[in-house]
Amino acid sequence: MKEHKCVGDFTLFYKKGHTLEEANVLELYARQTAMFIDKLNTQTELNRFFSVNIDLFCIVNFDNIFIKLNPAWEEVLGYNMGELKKKRFLDFVHPEDTEPTLAIMSKLSKQQKIDKFINRYRSKDGSYHYFEWSAQPVGDLVYAAARDITNHILTQNSLKESQKQNDLISKHMNSVITMLDTNMNIQYVSPSIEKFTGYETEEYQSKKLFEIMTPASYAYAMVVLKEEMMLEASGKANPERTRSIELELLDKAGNFIWGEVTITFIRDSRNNILSFLCVTVDVTERKTAEEKLKKSEEKYRNLIENNLDIIYTLNLSGIFTFISSAFYHLLGYKPNSYLGYSYKDLLHPDDHSKCEAFLNIAIETQQRQEGTEFRLRHADGTWRWFTTSGIVINDSGKIVGLEGIARDITNYKRGIQTDEIRFKMIDFAASHSLDEVLRQALDYVGTLVNSPIAFYHFLSEDQKTLTLQQWSTATTDIFCKAEGKGAQYSIEKAGVWTDCISQKKPVIHNDYASLPHKKGLPEGHAEVIRELVVPVFRKNKIVAILGVGNKPADYDQEDVATVSFLADVTWEIIERKKAEMLLIENERKYRLITENTSDVIWVFNLNQNKFTYISPSIYELRGLTPEEAIEEGLEKSMPAAFFAEVNSQITENVQKLFNKEKIPDRFIFQLQQYHKNGSLIWIESTVKYRYNSDNEIELTGVSRNIENRKKIQNELIKAKEVAESASKAKSVFLANMSHEIRTPLNGVIGFSELLVNTPLNKIQNQYVENINTSAQTLLGVISDILDFSKIEAGKLEMDLIKTG
Repeated sequence: MKEHKCVGDFTLFYKKGHTLEEANVLELYARQTAMFIDKLNTQTELNRFFSVNIDLFCIVNFDNIFIKLNPAWEEVLGYNMGELKKKRFLDFVHPEDTEPTLAIMSKLSKQQKIDKFINRYRSKDGSYHYFEWSAQPVGDLVYAAARDITNHILTQNSLKESQKQNDLISKHMNSVITMLDTNMNIQYVSPSIEKFTGYETEEYQSKKLFEIMTPASYAYAMVVLKEEMMLEASGKANPERTRSIELELLDKAGNFIWGEVTITFIRDSRNNILSFLCVTVDVTERKTAEEKLKKSEEKYRNLIENNLDIIYTLNLSGIFTFISSAFYHLLGYKPNSYLGYSYKDLLHPDDHSKCEAFLNIAIETQQRQEGTEFRLRHADGTWRWFTTSGIVINDSGKIVGLEGIARDITNYKRGIQTDEIRFKMIDFAASHSLDEVLRQALDYVGTLVNSPIAFYHFLSEDQKTLTLQQWSTATTDIFCKAEGKGAQYSIEKAGVWTDCISQKKPVIHNDYASLPHKKGLPEGHAEVIRELVVPVFRKNKIVAILGVGNKPADYDQEDVATVSFLADVTWEIIERKKAEMLLIENERKYRLITENTSDVIWVFNLNQNKFTYISPSIYELRGLTPEEAIEEGLEKSMPAAFFAEVNSQITENVQKLFNKEKIPDRFIFQLQQYHKNGSLIWIESTVKYRYNSDNEIELTGVSRNIENRKKIQNELIKAKEVAESASKAKSVFLANMSHEIRTPLNGVIGFSELLVNTPLNKIQNQYVENINTSAQTLLGVISDILDFSKIEAGKLEMDLIKTG
C-alpha cells in the first residue's frame, strides 16, 4: 500500500512501512526537484542549466537533427558545436546501434517516454562512447539527457571477461565481493556467497538489500548511503575514499551473520559514481566476542566513556538510568547532572511524538530501531540535532528498558539547511532588489547561527575602504539604531571587527569587552558581547566581509564554516544580481537607441539566411513593420541586379573569412530597395561582418535614406552640363565676333596708313596717326579675346620662337 504527501506542486508517493528517515530523504529530494524545476521555467535559466550541467543534454527533431546541445557534448566527444549542431545525430551513432536507435525514435514519435536506452556515439578521435539515455517527446521535438557510462560498460566487460578467473579465486576466499549499481541493485556477487550465506549466485543477485539484512541494518545502510551522497554533493569528498560499516546479514536459513562491509566507489571518466564495490568479511565471531566483552563492566565502561556518540539507557518511563560522558561534552552540562531525569526534559517540543513512537516500536518489536532524528537543548539554550538507534533491555525474559546510541548530526542538518537557504536565496534574488537580497541573506545567517546582529560590508579594490551595505532585520529593528547604511570606513580607523581583513581569515571575538585594541562603538550601536567576522575572497582579494554578533554562547568552528559558506553564497548571488541588473540596463539603453534612431539597425544571419533583427525605424524608411521586413528577406527587398551585386560581395568576403584573410572593418553599399508603395528608394548601408555566440557569421548593418542626396547629385550634374554648354557657345561667339571685327578694322588701319602718305597739314597728320594707333590697340584687344576663346575651346597653338 502506498501513502502520499504533498510537496509544493508535486505529490510524493512512498510505500507504507518506509522508515521516517527514508520518507524524509524522499521528501527532501522531491522538494529540491520541485525547486529546481521552478528555476527552469524561464529560457534564461534553461540556457544556464544547459551550460553548466556535466551530463549531456540535447533537443532533437524527428528528422534526427540536433537542435540544441549543451557544452558537455564538446567535452565528451571532442567536436565543436559547429560540427554537431544542425547535423543528423545518426551520423555519430555506431552502425550496429543505428537500427535500435531508429526503433527508439519511432516510439518517441508516438509520444512514448524512453528511459535507460544505451547506444554508442563516435568521438572525434574515432573512439566510441557508451551513452545511457532518457528522452521525453514534446510535440515535434525530443528532449533528451544522457550520461557517459563508457567506463562503467568497460568495467562490466572487463569483469565478465575475467569472471571465470575471479570465480575460481573467490571460491577459495573468506570474503564476498558484491557489485551494486546506484539504485542498490546487485549486479554481481562472487561464488563465495554460497559458503557465506547458502545462496547460489543467481539466487542472491535477484534479492533486494532489505531481503538480505535485518531492518535495522538496512536502515543504517541507507543512512550511511545518504551521508556519503551528501558528502559527494558537497564537492569536498575524497574520490578515492572507502567506507567500512558493519551490518547484520541474513543467510538462506534466516540466521544472523555479522559482516564487515568495505565499500569502494567505482567512477566514470568525469568522476561520477557508477557503482559500489563491496567486500564483505564474516565478523560474527568478533561481534560475539564483543557482546561478551560488553558484559565485562570495566571494559564496557571504557568503551562507552571513550565513544564520541552518546550511549544511554532508559527505563520504561523514559528516565535516564545511564548516560555516557559524551552527553555532557556535547550538550555542555555538568557530569551526572541529568542522571535520573526524563529525556523529555531536554527534548524539543516538536519532537516528543516521534521519540515516543520510537520507544513504543522498539518495545513492541523487540528489534533494534534506528534513524529517528530529534533535538536536545544545549546548556547555552541552542538546539542540537541527534539521530539515535536503540534496542530493548531484556532481563530474564522481561523488558526493563532500552539502551541506545545517539549521534550528534547538527553539522549534517546545518549542511542541509545551508543548501536549502542557497536555493531560497537564488529564488528570492530573481524578484527582489539587491538591498532586499542582502537583508534576506543576513536574516538567514542570523537565524542559522543564533545571532541577533548581522552585517555585510563591501571592500574597495584598493583594500583600504569598507562600505556598509546592509544590516539584518533584527539588527535595525531591535538592537542597533546607529545611522550608517552606505557609509564608508577606512580600515585603519575601523574597529576590531576588521581584524579578519588584516589577518585574511575568519576572526572570532568571544570576549569582546576584554579586547585591548577595540575603538569603541558609535552612538546608538548595540552593545557587542561576542562577534564572528569572515572575509569573502575573489581572485586572492577580499571583496566583502560578513559579520554576526551576540550569539548566546561562544562562536566555534562550526559557526565559522556556516557563516563562511553563506557569505560566499551571498557574494555569488550579489555578483549574479549585479550582472543581471547591468544586462537589463544595457538592454534598455540598446533598445532605446535602436527604437528611436532614424537609421535602421539590422542583423542578418548568413547560416540561417534570414534577418534576426530589424529596428522599428524600418517603417519610416520603407513603410514596413520589422516583422514584415524580416518575413520579406534580403533578396525580395531589392531589384535583381542589386541583389546579384550584394550577394557576390558577401560570397567573396565570407570566403576570405573562411580562409582567415583580412577584410575591411566595414563595407558601404549604395543600392535601391522597394518601398511598400512599390516605388524604389536609394539607401546607403554600412555593413560589418562578425561571428555570433554560436560561431555563426552575421552581418550587422545600419541603413539610411539617401534619396535627397541622390537628387542633389543629379541636379549638380545637370547644372555642370548646362554651364559647360553655355561656355562653349560663348567661345564660338567670341571667335566669330573677333573675326568679323578684325576685317573692317584692318581696312581702317590700311587706309589710315595710306592717308599718312598724302599731303596733310600738321593737325590732319596728327589725327591720322591717332586713328592708326587706336586701330592697332583695338586689333590687339581683339587678338587677345580670340586667344582666350581658343584656350577655353582647347585649340590654342603655341609658336616656338628661337631666343638668345
